[in-house]
Amino acid sequence: MRISGQHILIILLFLMFAAQACAQKGLYDEIEDFYQGTKKEGYSYDPPLRFITENDIPLKDDQGIIQIFLIRHGIPKIDRANWVSYYQASSFVKAYDTVEVYEIKDVPVNIRADEIDNVYSSPLRRARSTAEQLFGQRFNIIYDSLFREFRNEIVPIPRIRLPLSVWRVSSRIFWMVGLHSSEVPGLPEERRRANRAAEQLANMAKQEGHVVLVAHGFINRFIIRYLKKNGWQHSYDGGFEYTNVQVLSKIIENYPAVEVD
Repeated sequence: MRISGQHILIILLFLMFAAQACAQKGLYDEIEDFYQGTKKEGYSYDPPLRFITENDIPLKDDQGIIQIFLIRHGIPKIDRANWVSYYQASSFVKAYDTVEVYEIKDVPVNIRADEIDNVYSSPLRRARSTAEQLFGQRFNIIYDSLFREFRNEIVPIPRIRLPLSVWRVSSRIFWMVGLHSSEVPGLPEERRRANRAAEQLANMAKQEGHVVLVAHGFINRFIIRYLKKNGWQHSYDGGFEYTNVQVLSKIIENYPAVEVD
C-alpha cells in the first residue's frame, strides 16, 4: 500500500495531538495529587485549599492554569423543627432565604491578595453573609442573581406532619420531574441559568486566572457538570456540606503562566 504525503501529515498531526493530550493528563494528575494532600475533617481543611501556582506543577513556558473555587455557604441561623406541617415547612423555606450564617471558625481557603481582585457571590443572605465573613475584609464582593440557588417549593399536602427533611427532599424531587407551580422556574430553565453561570465563571477565569464563587449546593452541582463537559477537571471534591469547597482546573496552551512573587 502506498502512503501519500497527506496520509503522513494526518498521522503526524494525530500523534502530535495524542502526545499533547497525554502530557495534559499527566499535569491534571499532578493537580489532583496536590489537592489529595489536604485533609478534611468536618468543616475544617488542613491545610486550607489554595490555588495551584507554576511552582507546584511543571508547566511549560507557554502553558497556564486557570482555576475556579466553588464554596457553599455556611450554616444558616435558623431553627429546624422536626415533625412539621405543610404550612410550617413552607414558612421554613421562605425564612431560609433571609437568614445569615453562624460564625465561620474554620476558613476553608487561603487566597492571597494578589491572586484575585473580586469574589463573586449569590445575593441570597446566607451566601452574602458567608462571603462577607470569608473575604469582606480583603476583597471586593460582587453579588449576582445568576448564582442564586434553585428555588424550592413545598408540595401542598395539608393535614399531615412530616420531618422537615422529608418535606424538602420530596418537594425537590417533585420539582425535578416538573410537578410544581408556574410561579417557580422549572428544572430546564434553572439548568440553562446554571450553564450561563458556568460560562460566565469560565470566561472570568480566562481573563483573571482565578475565580472564587460563594453560592449553594444545587447550583454548584450543575455548574460543575457543565464545566466538566467543557474540558475542566474536577480537581478536588470537598462535598456539598456547609462551607465545603469544589476546585475546577483547566490547562491553557499559549497562555501566560500564573506569576508568583
